[in-house]
Amino acid sequence: MKITKIKIAVISSVFLTSCSDFLDTKPITEQIQQEQEPITGPEDAENKLGAIYTQLGVDRIVFDPYIVADVQSDVAYAGGDNPNNFQQDEHRTLTTNANVLRDWDHYYNIIFRCNILINNINNVNGLSEGRKKEIKGAAHLFRAYFYFLMARTWGEVPIVTTSVTSVNSENFDQIYRDLFPQKSPLDDIYNLIVQDLEYAKDNTPECSDASSLRANRGGAFALLAKVYATWPGKQDWDKVIQYSDLAAEGRTLVPVFDHLFDGQHEANSEGIWVVDGYDQPLGGPRISINLYFGTQYKKFNTPSHALHQAYLQENDQTRLASTILFSDEAAAKYPNTGVYAGVFESVPVVPWSDPYWPSEKFPFAHKFRIPKNNQNLYWFRLADILLLKAEAYMNKGDLARSAELVNQVRRRVNLPALSFDNKQDAVNKILRERFLELAYEGHRWHDLKRMLSPQEMIQLLQSEKYRNKEGNWVSFSYSSNLTDYRLLLPIPQVALDTNPNLVQNSGY
Repeated sequence: MKITKIKIAVISSVFLTSCSDFLDTKPITEQIQQEQEPITGPEDAENKLGAIYTQLGVDRIVFDPYIVADVQSDVAYAGGDNPNNFQQDEHRTLTTNANVLRDWDHYYNIIFRCNILINNINNVNGLSEGRKKEIKGAAHLFRAYFYFLMARTWGEVPIVTTSVTSVNSENFDQIYRDLFPQKSPLDDIYNLIVQDLEYAKDNTPECSDASSLRANRGGAFALLAKVYATWPGKQDWDKVIQYSDLAAEGRTLVPVFDHLFDGQHEANSEGIWVVDGYDQPLGGPRISINLYFGTQYKKFNTPSHALHQAYLQENDQTRLASTILFSDEAAAKYPNTGVYAGVFESVPVVPWSDPYWPSEKFPFAHKFRIPKNNQNLYWFRLADILLLKAEAYMNKGDLARSAELVNQVRRRVNLPALSFDNKQDAVNKILRERFLELAYEGHRWHDLKRMLSPQEMIQLLQSEKYRNKEGNWVSFSYSSNLTDYRLLLPIPQVALDTNPNLVQNSGY
């Protein structure tokens, strides 16, 4: 038995726990109140894994990563009425930003849940060895995903692989180091991610239409491909190709692009690792989807002029129709009945003002369109991996093979084939294809950081324009806010205040 201290048996965030809990002047032995194993049995193990899946339905997963990837980039304007979103949209994020704090908290919460399973599942009686490995494999995959998300968002962050569930006089010093760690070098973080994925790829189910909705080895292969394309200073394009091929095994592009998002073709052949939008106690994706779609209150993540113009310039009517829906078209497409009753309260004129779009023709993010709890969200799908593989061949100098992979994606939406004149031409065209194909799927900001230098990325985003009320194209007044150091978000001030060993990111 492990001796469990009630105060820290359940830790909502490794770094947001009050210091006073651990620096109490009372003898620790006086605070011990019960004995409890970290995992009490097979049912508890399954419930702890299920709790990780449930966490994927809250807004921090459904909505916040798209703020970072879309609102900070040229996919969307912040929209809505949340000043925290405006800070991120305008590249003036403060250390007290509530979105940043809740994401830091939530990601470490999931990592903590993964650590509980990874560190203790082997000691559970009543589970087969095969099932133990599957649960542990899923936990390793989730931990890798969230550390990758954190590394791309904040850069260096503390590595936490322990699971604090008990305290006594013998382990207190070690627990203090675990709960108040320093930042880890990026190479250490990426090495941990790769180690987690090496275990996950051998101990999770093969990817299929149904298993794509759960942790599976296709997701591990796809994440390995993305890791080796992203690892600063250690990109390995041969491994990107290798793992892209493994991630693509058994997967095919959905023939009709809109079937990816219409809610009628979930668990499809293109999904590799997909967040299942099933009904969940905390409301699932429904809240966030309503923040994108409909007129009942001001919309967040409003499609940008840059995105809309890109579709028009490419004559990409298929993906435009699936990605952006204007209010003057919404009433005809979605009558105010059935599941859409109340979604469009005042069409075609939206009941709010916006500096970027007129009220009589206001755009919605159309990939999020199901006003109930069960719209799925793609973490990895085949088109993303094909375009990543095209990027790898481009970096290896094989422009013809790179172009063919891009054209495989373009053929689905009836666009003409491309060819690449040189590497810079390939960079531009692959980035544009990913822009058109993957808008509102959480990729753009990270794509730009991966494929462009900081100066090139800043120049691109500062060149974005919008139409003012007079119909003239004008530059954003806050475009100069984006500087090198703002390519990473700040460490939340609460985390700094709580952990004396944590250091703020440079520039903040």
